[in-house]
Amino acid sequence: MTETGRPQITSAPSFGALARSAESLRSASLSELFAADPTRVEAMTLTAAGITADLSKNLIDAEALAALVSLARQTGLEAFREAMLGGDHVNTSEGRAVLHTAMRASRSSILVLDGRDVIADAVATLDAMGELTESVLRGSRVGATGERFRHVLAIGIGGSYLGPAMAVSALRRHA
Repeated sequence: MTETGRPQITSAPSFGALARSAESLRSASLSELFAADPTRVEAMTLTAAGITADLSKNLIDAEALAALVSLARQTGLEAFREAMLGGDHVNTSEGRAVLHTAMRASRSSILVLDGRDVIADAVATLDAMGELTESVLRGSRVGATGERFRHVLAIGIGGSYLGPAMAVSALRRHA
């Protein structure tokens, strides 16, 4: 068991099946997998929550996918996901909720933690960021010299740099 009370992944019964499946696929090629299963694209395409994932172009088969799903269930992934989305303190190293999910929630969703609707807070922050961005792009927000901004400097404070990298990519056409 881990400190969260969930079983260790490697000790779950499905882990062995997944390891065996991975070993059998190690020497496979995609062309062999497609030749063996003419319905591979249909069989390995999954759709959920408006997202479609075509797994057919990966070295995975129905057996490996079933083992992955089984492993997820045996280790309590679904319950963990619900706890995370519900604002439970699943970040065991810091003893707090992981609220990045609030940034991706529907604007009309509500998640109250410690008396605050964290999704409403996230929406307000996103709106303020959008207003700031638009004012910089329009030139109505200027620097201390009164000149328009010409450069953006992203200073990381830890965590993922993917957000700032995405912002730079999104603003690239304006530079």
